[in-house]
Amino acid sequence: MRKTVREIVSGLKGPTLAAALAAREASTENGRRADLLLIAGALASREPDLVPAALSALRAPLHGTASFEEQARAIEGLGLLRDPLARDELIDVCATIATASYAASR
Repeated sequence: MRKTVREIVSGLKGPTLAAALAAREASTENGRRADLLLIAGALASREPDLVPAALSALRAPLHGTASFEEQARAIEGLGLLRDPLARDELIDVCATIATASYAASR
C-alpha cells in the first residue's frame, strides 16, 4: 500500500496536504480517517511548510482513543514524514510498546 500511496502522491499537482488534513477532520469513518493519515505523511515531504500540521495530525491518534487502524496509519505516516520530530515520536511509540510488553511478561 505504501508504494501505491507514494505513486499517487507523486503525480498530484498543487497544495494538497491542507485538503487531506481538512478531509480527515471532517470524516467520522475510521478507515477513511486512517487512510488520510497515511496520505498526509506522504504529502508532507512535498509541502514542508505544513509539516508541523501533519506531525500534529499524525501524533494525535497515538495519544488518544483512536482506532487501531488510525494508530497503525499514523505510525506509517510518521515513517513517511522523514522528519527528526517524527523519528522521536516513533522512538516513543517503540519504547511504550517495549515497556508494555515487558510489564505483561512479569
